[in-house]
Amino acid sequence: MPKANITLTNGTTIEIEGTLEEIQQLSDHLGRKNSVVPTARPMNSKDALVPSADDSEVPDIASIVSIVKDCEEAERIELVVLDRPDVLNRVLLCLWVVNRYVSPTMGLTSGDIEKITDQLGVRISTANASKMLSGKAKAFVSGDAVRKQGAAVHYRLNRRGLQAFESVLDG
Repeated sequence: MPKANITLTNGTTIEIEGTLEEIQQLSDHLGRKNSVVPTARPMNSKDALVPSADDSEVPDIASIVSIVKDCEEAERIELVVLDRPDVLNRVLLCLWVVNRYVSPTMGLTSGDIEKITDQLGVRISTANASKMLSGKAKAFVSGDAVRKQGAAVHYRLNRRGLQAFESVLDG
């Protein structure tokens, strides 16, 4: 059964579990159309993005987590990524889901990866995600800026990273 987390403008968070129609009705009633993605389907739109204060787009963590739990590969992801203690594959999972189901041009920061993995129940701290992105995962990702202390870098999977993660899923 689909689940969704909705954050209201006053900061209240609502967690709902129900049919797709029920979730969409509540979302529409609250005036938050396109902010809830209760199903995992490839998206060409910016459904899993919400505007930030500076008019740039930021990832909707709850939607991304929902996609991971409900996508076609969910059982395989749980078996080969979430049930194993490999931090590299967990970091690549977050980037792969965004690339495949949200937008191939959207990047994630190490803080975004911490939030996603925390909601998946396999939390990777921001520091560990950052070390992984600048270490072992360096060959699989590309950043939008040069790394500097205190500055956020948005990482995306490169072609080699896509191939590597899909080979992990294939076994």
